[in-house]
Amino acid sequence: MNCNTKENLTEKPIRNYKPMKRITAAQLNDFLFDQESGFLIKYHFNVGLDVAQLDQLYGILVRLQSGWNAREDVPKDILFYLIIIVPTLYNDLHLYQKTDKYSLYKTLIYDLNKEVGNCLAPAPGNRPLRDSASQLEDFLFHPASGFLTKYHLKEGLDFTLLDQLYEILEDQKLNWKDKKEVPKDLVYYLITLVPALYLDLTMYEETDNYELYLELIGDLATATEMCLNPDTNSKHFQKPLRNPG
Repeated sequence: MNCNTKENLTEKPIRNYKPMKRITAAQLNDFLFDQESGFLIKYHFNVGLDVAQLDQLYGILVRLQSGWNAREDVPKDILFYLIIIVPTLYNDLHLYQKTDKYSLYKTLIYDLNKEVGNCLAPAPGNRPLRDSASQLEDFLFHPASGFLTKYHLKEGLDFTLLDQLYEILEDQKLNWKDKKEVPKDLVYYLITLVPALYLDLTMYEETDNYELYLELIGDLATATEMCLNPDTNSKHFQKPLRNPG
């Protein structure tokens, strides 16, 4: 999946585009999963959407089914997975220009795109991470003790995602060490990583860096929650979002 946030989510404006006031949960449910015309069911599933992601989305819908269609807002859990999926939908939108649902898909994808932008740019005053960028780089990639390089890679982390993280670090190398906050592009990928780190943290209780990992994963979790809900005051990741069933 091509997840270059800056290219995918900020370019290619649609002329005369008028955003909806709000995407209701029922609209989103139909848009994704309608058996006759749902974007994922009828079209996008055939061009390589990750089956595990689709299963996770279904799991969330089942878990929320009693109140899903009555809600006027999109639940936080579903928004987490939409953040991951939106770049794919956005890039492939042109494939569906001749379908009868293209206009609806265009509107909804661009509204989801806007929601993602809001998540990646928390309200003023909500500093995403208290750790400097250099601390975060060491935490993730230090050759001897980095969480990803020494431990987590052995547990099946997506290598494509890791490559993308390295590319971001390379792009930022001229000013990365001097930054006091984490670049927006990197926050995007950290959002997708936090649940995996969070769930697997117990595996590293006996390691030398466990206390550091515990603190930094907690900070990443807080940053993720801030991105998903910029108004939150919570300092704890309420529950892991992976394997929602």
